[in-house]
Formats: sequence, structure tokens, C-alpha cells
Amino acid sequence: MLKRLWLILGPVFCALVLVFSLIMFYPAKHLSHNYNEEKNDAVALSPSSFKSTNKKMRALSDKRHLFVPFFGSSEWQRIDNMHPSVLAERYNRSYRPYL
Repeated sequence: MLKRLWLILGPVFCALVLVFSLIMFYPAKHLSHNYNEEKNDAVALSPSSFKSTNKKMRALSDKRHLFVPFFGSSEWQRIDNMHPSVLAERYNRSYRPYL
């Protein structure tokens, strides 16, 4: 009877232990915010910054600095006077575009 009960509830118990240990021991280092690093990642066009979900989530979850995700045109690859990040910097906007 105990063996049968373990075969039914054992995987559920093991899953709960694994989820609990993951929540308790997950490193919180990825949540540390560095504004200059996030600002550089926001306009970088390298594949690592473009595809990195961790960098995006870290920047977009920053409570002190508002990053707004901008999606769209390939013309944003050129940094000129009308680039969203240049305009936000020049006119002291309350947000920073995250391209």
C-alpha cells in the first residue's frame, strides 16, 4: 500500500521540493541594476544584447529608470539627431528607449 501511494504521490512531492529549492536558492544577481550598462544595452545592436532576454527583463524591470521598449524600423540602426535615444537624452525625457 505504501509503495503504491509513493508511486502516485512521490513525483508530486519531488516536484514540489524542486520548485521550492529553485525559488529559495535562485541567484538574484541577474536583478542587480546598473544604469550605465542598461543604457548601453538599450542602443546596442549586437546579437547578444538584441537576443538576451535577461538583459531586457533587467532593464524593463528597473523601478528607478523607465525604459520603454521600441520595436520597429531598421533605420534606428543609424545614430543621428532624430534617433529616439538621442532625442530622449537631449530633451531630458522621463524614459529611455530600449531598442
